[in-house]
Amino acid sequence: KIFPLVDEIFRIHIIRGDKHEILDESQSALVKKMSVLTTLGKEFEGLNKFYKCDFEERKSNLLKNKESKKIKVKMNTKDNKEKEYTLEVKGWIGAYRTTRGMKKNMQEFSDNFISLYANSKLGEFNIIPKVGKNKLQEVFIAGQLHVDLFEETNLPDMALSNRQGYKSDDERYQKVLEYVKEELLPDILTDRSTYSDFVNHKANMDKINKQKKKEEELKEKTLDFKRDVTQEMASEISKISSVNKEQVETIVNAQVNKHMNSLGLKSAVDSDKRKVLISHTKADKSLADIIYMMLLKNGFSKDSILYSNCDDEEARIPAEMSIYDYLRKFFVDSVSTEKIYVIYVTSENLEGSWGALSEVGAGWVTRTDHCIFTLNNFLPKSPLDVTKQYQNTLKLGSDFFVDDINLDVFCNWIEIIGEKFKCDTLDREENKSELRNYFNAVPSDELHKMSTNSSKY
Repeated sequence: KIFPLVDEIFRIHIIRGDKHEILDESQSALVKKMSVLTTLGKEFEGLNKFYKCDFEERKSNLLKNKESKKIKVKMNTKDNKEKEYTLEVKGWIGAYRTTRGMKKNMQEFSDNFISLYANSKLGEFNIIPKVGKNKLQEVFIAGQLHVDLFEETNLPDMALSNRQGYKSDDERYQKVLEYVKEELLPDILTDRSTYSDFVNHKANMDKINKQKKKEEELKEKTLDFKRDVTQEMASEISKISSVNKEQVETIVNAQVNKHMNSLGLKSAVDSDKRKVLISHTKADKSLADIIYMMLLKNGFSKDSILYSNCDDEEARIPAEMSIYDYLRKFFVDSVSTEKIYVIYVTSENLEGSWGALSEVGAGWVTRTDHCIFTLNNFLPKSPLDVTKQYQNTLKLGSDFFVDDINLDVFCNWIEIIGEKFKCDTLDREENKSELRNYFNAVPSDELHKMSTNSSKY
């Protein structure tokens, strides 16, 4: 890390006792660990051969070769004459696949760094604390940038007296920090997020394909079971009785269908299914987000919830798979008995949303258990079960308001759903306290006035 340009001319010998190792290059080990890589300048494109792309079909999104960054600066030379220079930034920057096994603290030479070099000499090991924004993804970043203008002999010396950094007021240094902070670092963080999306997408598709296979196996076993039991019982009964074999098969087949729930074959399929669907319009995402967060607080995992507009990819269906295909495959055509539970988020926006109305219709056909959350006193209609108590929230601008009753009803439904799926739910007071982080609780009469007087609703 101190000497990035180790080659056949400059090599490092490590001797300990009778062991002797020679390092003839130093960047390949780092680059091999990178999930994404960006090079700056033609001379660093050679690092491409060390980069191992996990998604070859998406390589152009993950491996990028750019021209060196050139910035015009006007500087006063040592003899105090103003002159224009081209500040050129070359090198590479990348993001690790994982931080597993990396150093946990910021030691002198940590695994997480962006280093600055001038004329192949280390000038400052890590500028991330100066250019970063303390984002979680920044722990994945590593890079080595070369700025030879830092050692231009006609310009004043910008190195600190200990030779382990640069003077913060030097314009060359400020320009480089600005470029890294505003352009280079955000771009590589975006690429790292893209890589994460690819990884999560693959994991989701693998899980869905595995689930499909289990579903097909279950169907096959079920059909074999019904056929074999029916035929064998009819055959055995006909040996001891003069009854019609076909009539016996009909009776036995009906009884087998009646008691299919006791087979015990469904558990492997149902364990991978989504448990809860948040049915909503995109316009009502803000309330759906709160419901989603409260489900997570009450023991649900992200991948047990189906929420099409969720910010977390784990809760979304992969982009190329239709939500209707998913629901039909695992909750309509399925031979298992476990059905998804639907939370309907309803408002005036519902009547103009074909997708949300389709989900209501599908829920009615499959007789799914459900509950209803409404916005701004919207009156839900059949086929939703409007005989059950539903929760109502007043939304004014970006703020949410509820009275004590609706605060309690909200928590009650979350707890009922959690208990249905044997989740580790919070108690009522804990849920109320959590919900107050999102809602403004006001007395009923005040809520009624706000609703009545609002010009928007």
